[in-house]
Amino acid sequence: MAQNENLVFGVNPVLEKIHASSADILEILISDDSDRAVLRRIGQEATRLGLRVVTVQRKVLDRLVEGQRHQGVVAKVDAYGYLPFEVLLQEISATTAGAAYHVSITKVTNLRRAISQVKERGYWVVGLDSDSPDTIYERSYPTRLAIVLGSEGKGMRPLILHECDFLVSIPMLGKVESLNVGAAAAVFFYELLRQSRNLKPRNG
Repeated sequence: MAQNENLVFGVNPVLEKIHASSADILEILISDDSDRAVLRRIGQEATRLGLRVVTVQRKVLDRLVEGQRHQGVVAKVDAYGYLPFEVLLQEISATTAGAAYHVSITKVTNLRRAISQVKERGYWVVGLDSDSPDTIYERSYPTRLAIVLGSEGKGMRPLILHECDFLVSIPMLGKVESLNVGAAAAVFFYELLRQSRNLKPRNG
């Protein structure tokens, strides 16, 4: 696979990619040893949109996904284009109505400087730290909020911890000491949503 390409594989992920954002799909590869209706549907949908569809031997797909389960279909897509951090700063400085429906992803070489620049634009910075005595449920959060999550295992570097305006933790029970980054983010994001909509959990 070329360095400027990514792969999406599996029936549901490829269908979702076709329906949600097909513009960056380079080609769709479908196994020649399957007559599943869903694969025919994928081929038809892709062809209708003017996408290139190629029938290949299953071993070609096996090699591309390095043994992972592809269900007979792989889509080659353009590699993700990261948003320049300067553009992201412009976007968060002017909170336009449509921006809430998109997720922009950027890379920075100096996280401490990036946090400082976000603060300069009126954002509070909260760090998710398992050692914090304050849990995510014991704080109220401002609308303009930036969230910092550490790496799995090591957490945040002390330098980055000090850049946060405050720290919160996710309470854990039993022998599990912490969640992985994705799960922790999901729990925290839901708490932010709950607070913003003033949702109350049901009893029973």
